Amino acid sequence: MIANQNKAKRHSWRVKIFKFSILFLGIATVAAVLILPTIKTSHEKKHPALLQTSESDSVTPASSELTKIESPKFYGKDEKEQPYTITAKVGVEATKGIMELEEVYADLTMQDSTFIKLKSDAAVITTAQHRLDLLGNVNMVSDSGYTIDTPAAIVHYKDKAITGDNNVEVKGEIGIIQAPAFKITNGMEEVIFHGGRVKTTLYNRKKNESN
Repeated sequence: MIANQNKAKRHSWRVKIFKFSILFLGIATVAAVLILPTIKTSHEKKHPALLQTSESDSVTPASSELTKIESPKFYGKDEKEQPYTITAKVGVEATKGIMELEEVYADLTMQDSTFIKLKSDAAVITTAQHRLDLLGNVNMVSDSGYTIDTPAAIVHYKDKAITGDNNVEVKGEIGIIQAPAFKITNGMEEVIFHGGRVKTTLYNRKKNESN
């Protein structure tokens, strides 16, 4: 009798363990279905091209790497101790030694001691080469009475040379000269025009004197 009771108790425990195992496996299966997609998604590699950045995210633009300087000024002297000065309203340096300038003004004393004042809308200065690339409404006025207007020009401010190949108009006391290109190397007393047809308009002095 006692043996039968013990046998029945062992059978009952086996049934309980079996039912518990089935219940545990069922819960584990449901959990796996819910958790596995999440785990898979969290380990997926996102392609950079597909990432989106909202306006509220902190993003540093490339322009922040530029160095902006208010009212930059460059000055010095050439081998003959003749001074030059270059100023601008704003300067932006993207590369060391190269700066983009806005509203540019420059004063040069040429090889023949002629003094020239220059201005332009913008420019790029390369300090290692002592070069100033003027761009936009370039205007040059000399103390000898000449005015030069051109869309763009290159100034080698230490060597006191000025060149341009974007059409030029020179006004002086005797008239106007228009040409495709020009070069100034020895001061305003020697201006070379080249690049094609050069048009010269001379003033009628007698007519001007009578007026």
